[in-house]
Amino acid sequence: MASTAINIRNMEAADLDAIDLQPRQQHERPYLTLAHAERLVASDWAWTIEDDAGVLGVLGLLPYMPQSALAWTFWADRSKPHFLWITREIRRVLDDAPWRRIEATTRADWPEAGRWARLCGFTHVHTLRHWGMDATDHHLWERIK
Repeated sequence: MASTAINIRNMEAADLDAIDLQPRQQHERPYLTLAHAERLVASDWAWTIEDDAGVLGVLGLLPYMPQSALAWTFWADRSKPHFLWITREIRRVLDDAPWRRIEATTRADWPEAGRWARLCGFTHVHTLRHWGMDATDHHLWERIK
């Protein structure tokens, strides 16, 4: 089996729609509009990870205070075999980011997402009740420099 080259580039708004979202993120599809994607791209901290077959995922950091940003990601199910490489790249981006505090949230009923947040250097700080787009519980994570 030939290896597939993976590329990171600046995100374009259309990339969000191009992802065949993994099952655990499918419920968010109705909220992922072109206008939403344009706001993410406008932050100048949004990237697309792709291979020869197309978009594997989009990710970024959304600044919301001078020393804080929110990390976000959307992934295709077929991105899973690449997650060791992806995790290393994300850790590098987080290390180089100018913010002292970076937050992320994960669904409380998705322990794999929490384990991945830890691998990316985040620490669990709180459970947010009825917080998500579908009013599910989420975990709040932080990464402090």
